[in-house]
Amino acid sequence: MVHYEIWTDGSTIKSGRSGEGESGIGYVIMDVETQKIVHLHGEYCGRTTNNRAEMLAVEYALQDVLLREEGEAINVDIISDSKMVVESLVGNYNLTVEPLIEMVKRIKKLEKQLQGEVRYYWVRGHSGEELNEKADWLAYTAARG
Repeated sequence: MVHYEIWTDGSTIKSGRSGEGESGIGYVIMDVETQKIVHLHGEYCGRTTNNRAEMLAVEYALQDVLLREEGEAINVDIISDSKMVVESLVGNYNLTVEPLIEMVKRIKKLEKQLQGEVRYYWVRGHSGEELNEKADWLAYTAARG
């Protein structure tokens, strides 16, 4: 069975009062057995909110590992500096924003396809955690174009 640790982040450069802005996502996939980074990913995701970018990073990362390990059972530890993401995905936070609710539904479908265990962890952002800093840099750079 494959086991990945995935560090995710979203970044939004806000403009105006809407909370939306140019956004990017970033994630780092590490093989737990070898402790080697197998993939770094940063991607521009258009104008959206930071919460949506944070959640989108998780969704894209899970899609990535499914493509990478097609047919294998996959255990995944997702580490995010977004309490909203972690608490929402473990069922401790009641989302009210429809696009986020839909994203959680898509993520839950991806979790089932992994056929393994998915665990979520929160880490304080900008606290020196190397892989969190890499995911942050990837997301921020993608948001900046």
